[in-house]
Amino acid sequence: MRIRKVEEKDLEQIARLELSGFSEDKAASAETFEYRIKVFPDSFFVAEEGNTIIGFINGCVSNQAYITDNLYELDGGHDQDGWNQLIFGLVVHPEYQNLGIGGSLLNHIIRAAKHKKRKRVVLTCEEELIDFYEAFGFQNNGISESKIGGITWYDMSIAL
Repeated sequence: MRIRKVEEKDLEQIARLELSGFSEDKAASAETFEYRIKVFPDSFFVAEEGNTIIGFINGCVSNQAYITDNLYELDGGHDQDGWNQLIFGLVVHPEYQNLGIGGSLLNHIIRAAKHKKRKRVVLTCEEELIDFYEAFGFQNNGISESKIGGITWYDMSIAL
């Protein structure tokens, strides 16, 4: 497995993989991924085995302290000079879960954020994933304002 920056040719595999990790009401569309690949590729990494993408992590950069729903929209607030690396999604193909790939992707984006001199990495997650992110040093900052998918999200962050 290797981790690399996303490329435009990855779009189809990423859009398919997204649906293996999120239900349709929470999943980003192919159009959204196309935008993210073009506008903030420095915050988008894929894990691949051979020519197959088996996982990815993506987000944008912003001065916002936490993720709000408007950030998921096209032109939602990416600021290349922002202080915080936000993570919109971390997906690993079901056949490759529990092998450390998600952790490797998370560590990769944290290292990239440190290299870019960001102040924090911020994400939202469902309650059952809080322990996973805390194991990487993230702090649970309570219930998020996000209402994506009509579920309860939790704000998580780690200072760099």
